[in-house]
Amino acid sequence: MTFTSDCSNSPASSSACDDSEPHSEIISKQGEPGSPVVAYEVFARALHRFPKRMRLILMEEDHRRVEELQRQMTLVQSRHADSITARLSVGIGQGDFHPALLRKLQNTGRLGKPLFVLLDSFGGPDIPYSLLHELGRYRSTEVMVTFEPVFLTRFAERHDGHRKLGDEAFGSQEWQDVFRQPSSHKFTFLREQYRATLRQAGFTHTLYFEMVDEEGRKLYLIFGTQHELEREKMKDAMWKVNPSYGVRYRDPRDTEQQMLDLVFEPDTAPLQRILHDFYPKLPRSELSRSSSATPSWRPSTGPPK
Repeated sequence: MTFTSDCSNSPASSSACDDSEPHSEIISKQGEPGSPVVAYEVFARALHRFPKRMRLILMEEDHRRVEELQRQMTLVQSRHADSITARLSVGIGQGDFHPALLRKLQNTGRLGKPLFVLLDSFGGPDIPYSLLHELGRYRSTEVMVTFEPVFLTRFAERHDGHRKLGDEAFGSQEWQDVFRQPSSHKFTFLREQYRATLRQAGFTHTLYFEMVDEEGRKLYLIFGTQHELEREKMKDAMWKVNPSYGVRYRDPRDTEQQMLDLVFEPDTAPLQRILHDFYPKLPRSELSRSSSATPSWRPSTGPPK
C-alpha cells in the first residue's frame, strides 16, 4: 500500500507533504483501522486547526484490496463534515509503491517541492536504496523510514534471496557484517548501517527512535533530512507521541537500558542517570529536582549530544 498526501494552503500552493507506505493494513488482524484510515483521521483533525487543503493518494497492488480500501475510505469520509471532506480529497489507484510513487510525484510536479515522505516497511527490507537516492537529490525532501531489524538478523544469513533484498535496501553489502556481530549488538549495528545509508542517499542529518510495542517487538523510526533545524523539530514532535497507544521509547543514552514509558508522570530515574554522566559534580538532589521539573519526554531540555 502506498499513500501520499499533498497538503497546501490553496490548490496552487507549492508546499506539500508526502506519506508513502509500501505495505499497509486496511484492517488489522485485531479488527482495528489500518494505516490509511488512521492517516485520514489524523489529517482530518489537523484540518480543523489549519486552513489547509490536502489530497490523499492511495496505491494498492492487489485489486481485491482496492475494493475494500474504497469501502473503508468512503466510510471514514462519512464521519466528517463537508467542510473537512471538501479540503481532504482521496484518490485510490492500483499499482506497486515503487516506482509508482516517483512517477506520481513527477507527474504532479511535486519533486523538488517541500516533501515529507513516510516509507513504512512491512517487516522485511522492502524500501529500495534507489528510491531513497532519488528522493535525496532534492534538498527540500525529508524521509521517515520504519525499519524492523529482526528479519535480516533471523532469516538473511542462510538465504540468498533475503540477503539480496538487504543489499538493495542498504545500497551495498556492508550491512552483511551484522552476521559477525555478537547477538547483543546486531540490532544496533543494522540501525547505524541504515543511518549511514540515508546519509549516503543525501540525507545528511538523521535521527532515530527505538520503539517497542507491548509484545516486546522492536521497531526503529529513522528520520533523514538535509537540515539540522528540521531534525530538531522532528525530535520534539516524536516526544509528543500519545502515551495511550502502548508504545514505549528506549533512550539510547541510558546505559542501564531502562524503558522510558511515554506517560504523563514519567519515572525520572533514567534521566537522572543520563544527566549525572554529563554533570557529575551536580548533587543527586539537584538532579532529581531538575529532572522532575523538566519531564524526560522533552528532548529539547535534555543533556547536550
